[in-house]
Amino acid sequence: MRSASEAQKLLNRLGAPFWKVTRILKPGGQGFTFEVINTHDDQKGVFKLLKADNDLSRQRFMREIGFLSDSKYHHQNIVKILAHSDDPNNLWYISELGIPLDKYWVDFKQKHNDQPGELVNRAVFIVKEILNGLTNLHSKTSPIVHRDIKPGNIVVIGKQPVLIDFGTVFLPDDTRLTHTDDAIGNRRFSHDSMMYRLDEVSPWLDIFQLSQVLIWMLSQDPVKNWQRPLDYRYVRYLPNIETQYINSLYAFTGSCADESIAPKAAGNAIELLDSLFYFPKHNLSTENLDTIKVAVENVKLNHTIKTANDTTERLEKLQLIDGYSTLYIKFHDELLTVIQSLLNELKKVNLSSFVVQSDGLTPGPFVTKCKNGQKGHNQLQTTRIYRIVAEENVYFTLNFYSSFMYDWFAAGENPFFFQFQAHFGGKSNSLIIAIDKNGSPFNRDLGKLSFERIIEILNSWIADPALWNI
Repeated sequence: MRSASEAQKLLNRLGAPFWKVTRILKPGGQGFTFEVINTHDDQKGVFKLLKADNDLSRQRFMREIGFLSDSKYHHQNIVKILAHSDDPNNLWYISELGIPLDKYWVDFKQKHNDQPGELVNRAVFIVKEILNGLTNLHSKTSPIVHRDIKPGNIVVIGKQPVLIDFGTVFLPDDTRLTHTDDAIGNRRFSHDSMMYRLDEVSPWLDIFQLSQVLIWMLSQDPVKNWQRPLDYRYVRYLPNIETQYINSLYAFTGSCADESIAPKAAGNAIELLDSLFYFPKHNLSTENLDTIKVAVENVKLNHTIKTANDTTERLEKLQLIDGYSTLYIKFHDELLTVIQSLLNELKKVNLSSFVVQSDGLTPGPFVTKCKNGQKGHNQLQTTRIYRIVAEENVYFTLNFYSSFMYDWFAAGENPFFFQFQAHFGGKSNSLIIAIDKNGSPFNRDLGKLSFERIIEILNSWIADPALWNI
């Protein structure tokens, strides 16, 4: 479409005669777009016409029209649809006109370059407003997820940030349009997991993308602009932003980076932002601290600073724990293989065994909360080894624990450990196996332990008559 007159003829032909084309915009991914104005009430809008001629594109476009037309999804932070077609062979709609965030933010940042507090304030405001628009969607029993949040899909109307482009919205009650070998999202702001079609579409995907938008607004321009999401730990924020806000930014974006600890939905993300950011309305200089209002604001500001510092410290600990857990899982699997080999060998000498449920815990790794809210792995597996003595079944019980020791972690050591325990009556034996930072097993009394040495110790227990229920 080369001229406004051509575009106007198209609008008239499609049944939108009360709209006048004022400017041809850059085509979107699926269609032609024009800036238009209503000749009756001067309402400005964006006309979007589907140009892609395939069933999937038509289905997505029709779904977007249906979604934006449904009053139960209307919200001040979700774009309003002003007119649309009902003809599946000529799909178009007109939505509110706004300033794209990528353009708006460049102008705003230049204007307030010497006001870093105002930059952070406005960036947090934009993210919170979009979260407000998502709250109703995320709070459904089966959450609705946008899946493609980026600066190009946010516009500012007046001073209000508004989310647009719901062409790839996930509506759980509708038939999925994403093929099993397809993916939804965008390269710069989407989590790596979105490179593949997801069986479960979580609201966290929207929260992650918005945290990346926040990084985009307040970070320095990188030397190389890789089109991928950024690791929050390595972001360089604008140099004149105060440390208290830098800590809050790290705390928020870090919390959103991992689904296991991230806010579960938009409403939770708003609560997290409110706990991390506070922008005083009064000058908090020492001359003004005698006023009640300023004193209250100081209390609120100090509380958010403490929350940000505590959250950042927790994130740093979780990063270390994740690194240690890789060694844990590897050694755990190897150790289970060794135990199974031992049990197979026992069969050759007429000793049978099986794993039993113990103390209400099903054998197998599971995640648990550890001290100070840290996450860890915990397991209890009990194996009973049987033999026949005087025509009676007697057994030897071997407990295998794997768990997390917070005190070890606090001391800078790998917090995961394993323990074998055998006991009967007043007699018991125990072997605790820790893992060093290289992934090698050791015991604090016996030193380094090979798998052969572990088997040797367990065999000596099995050979001890005092540990059998004879």
